[in-house]
Amino acid sequence: MTRWTFLNRRESRASTPPSAPLRASGFRHNFAESISRAMEGDGVQISKNRENANFALVSPRDLFASPNPEDWEGRSRRLCFAAYLGDETMLCRILARFKMYVSTLDVGLGPHLIADGFWEMWITKAMVDVVKPGMVCIDAGANVGY
Repeated sequence: MTRWTFLNRRESRASTPPSAPLRASGFRHNFAESISRAMEGDGVQISKNRENANFALVSPRDLFASPNPEDWEGRSRRLCFAAYLGDETMLCRILARFKMYVSTLDVGLGPHLIADGFWEMWITKAMVDVVKPGMVCIDAGANVGY
């Protein structure tokens, strides 16, 4: 269960309304709207799963130790964490270990990283299988990489 905790008070500020393309999609509009509401709140909002305390952070290789793909996604979701930092920026934990800054204006990739802690797990698994310790890897993609 997700629980919101307010850490400190700050001055409330108005957020910009979602753009026209965001309004075209109900999901996108609802996500942008919920982020806007969070930004207008009294403080920095942190979502944290209370059950996380029982799980250690893991390396990507350890994440894929189980042969069952549902275990990979489940572990990443259990260790998922997101904190709104202000200025349309959230800090979230991805792949059960790494912290990443995510723009709250992004409605494609961002919601998945914030809510699940991963994006396209099968590609992540392929990268872990191909890239070995000591190798150099350059992610020259057009999106975001890990």
